[in-house]
Amino acid sequence: MYRQPAIDRSCGSCSLCCSVYEIHSISKPEWVWCEQCEQGGGCRIYATRPRVCRVFVCLWRTGSGEAADRPDLIGSMMDMRRLNDLGRTLLVNESHGIYSHSAAVRERMAACMKERMSIWVRRRDRRDILYIPSSIDMTDSLAREIVASEMRVVIYQ
Repeated sequence: MYRQPAIDRSCGSCSLCCSVYEIHSISKPEWVWCEQCEQGGGCRIYATRPRVCRVFVCLWRTGSGEAADRPDLIGSMMDMRRLNDLGRTLLVNESHGIYSHSAAVRERMAACMKERMSIWVRRRDRRDILYIPSSIDMTDSLAREIVASEMRVVIYQ
């Protein structure tokens, strides 16, 4: 079973997470740089930043990949989430709108597929790809969400 590494790396000059996710409490849409972020410099409201920002830790910070695989350097940030219909899911956030060829991303995706986990490749250009193991029961709500989003779906064995 997948286990998160025990390393805790510092973000350094990486602030890619500040552009990826929607943050409701500060009205920040997804795929838009946060107004409080100084790219490469950090958060202007660090001491009072929203809770969601305080608790977020990308997989790179926990030891996934090498130092050279830092999200801002490879253009991809990986995160693990439990999504209702999909269960434990690897999120691969592609900030440049292209599929990353980073070895760290490919290796993590392969490990998750081996564990029969879903993988959601989220792309800035909104052309997402969802990899679902054939063992996942495609619920009506999940099917409607996929159709509405126009994401490409790959069901794997």
